[in-house]
Amino acid sequence: MVTTYSRGRRQTDARAFYRKMAEEAELGAVTRSQLQVLAKDLPQTGLVNSTEAMLLVTLVHSAPGPQFEAGGLPIVFKSNATLGFEIGKSPNHTGALLSRLFDAGLIAMRDSGNYKRFARRDDAGNLAAVSGIDLRVLIARYGELNALVVKARSDRNAREAAWSEYRGAVRQLHLVLSSVKDLASRILATVERRFNIILANVSKKSTTAQIGRAARLCRRLAERAYGLNKGREDSLASGKIMSRTPKIRDHIQTTNLNQLVSRSEGAWRPASAGPVVLNGASFARGAWDERRGEANSSLRTRPEPGRAMQIETLTAACPALKSWLGKAPTSWPALIDKYPLLCVLVGISADGRDQAASVLGQTGAAMAAALIIERREAGEIKSAGGFMRALIERAMTGDLHLEKSIYARARMRLEVARKVPDSGTSTA
Repeated sequence: MVTTYSRGRRQTDARAFYRKMAEEAELGAVTRSQLQVLAKDLPQTGLVNSTEAMLLVTLVHSAPGPQFEAGGLPIVFKSNATLGFEIGKSPNHTGALLSRLFDAGLIAMRDSGNYKRFARRDDAGNLAAVSGIDLRVLIARYGELNALVVKARSDRNAREAAWSEYRGAVRQLHLVLSSVKDLASRILATVERRFNIILANVSKKSTTAQIGRAARLCRRLAERAYGLNKGREDSLASGKIMSRTPKIRDHIQTTNLNQLVSRSEGAWRPASAGPVVLNGASFARGAWDERRGEANSSLRTRPEPGRAMQIETLTAACPALKSWLGKAPTSWPALIDKYPLLCVLVGISADGRDQAASVLGQTGAAMAAALIIERREAGEIKSAGGFMRALIERAMTGDLHLEKSIYARARMRLEVARKVPDSGTSTA
């Protein structure tokens, strides 16, 4: 006959380590309320589930507040039946939950000889001997666990921002593809095939970096399809215009109050805004009133900004331009050429685009679009169209100081760039 002896609680190196950590913990730096908040937020890290977190909150609440101060002993000696009743679980289920919390290093067990939980007090009412669930390990690991919660929230916010950017890029690409049906079938099929590959490779299991990369690829495809289509339309339109006499061409530039910009858009724009060429070549800048100095220049509400500012200042203030366009513009004409594309990508309507160009001028409208993209990338605005309308209204009342905003943003970027090396040196 072989006699089997009970070995008691299962012992592991991790459990021994956490028991030692609980014995060496210094009390007084963390309050009970802080531990309750931490226990409630732990499911965000994936260390525990919601039921285990509920049991941990119950354990922290069961220990008196003064026991978490210096000289205290936060040990819970309630039975599994009592704890199970408080959280709505059976005693056996509660015992399994306690074992998982023990393995995760969120509690430690201070066992008696018969593994019963009890508390004995002396004549003064102080705890003389106690056996139960030790919460001091949670105090010792508070900084580590709280950092995990903060990181989990940061990762979640970054993932949500990436998904939002990806969904916006997909919508914009759908919009561009729906408006370029007359593009060459071979090129259109190539863009659509790459678009379908991107959609197939993005899922809920994708990482934040993969989602961000998919959003950038969608923007590049939208820029390619939009640029190719506009280049084809404008080459046809320029051929018709150049076939006319100079007299007729001048008449179109100065007196036609309803000049058609693009047949695919189906929208008319005022002559004060001037013709816009969308193929990446130019905006036909000589046709604008402020450059021609014609009598109808009174339609402008204010001088066009950007004349004295360097393009490097704008790109330094708005680094998001590089990620949206693939490369930062190196001159004002290059930025102006990309203005219609920026409006499409960020979600500004054709009417808002044309009104901004009429009120702010070519350079001012392009600067406003760059600022909108930067602020949207930083999460400071949600509606690009609404923000552009607000800028237009402020410009019409003379309250818009676009250059000052860009200079301030560039100065802020420069100050942040200077502080980064200093902070790294101090922590080394």
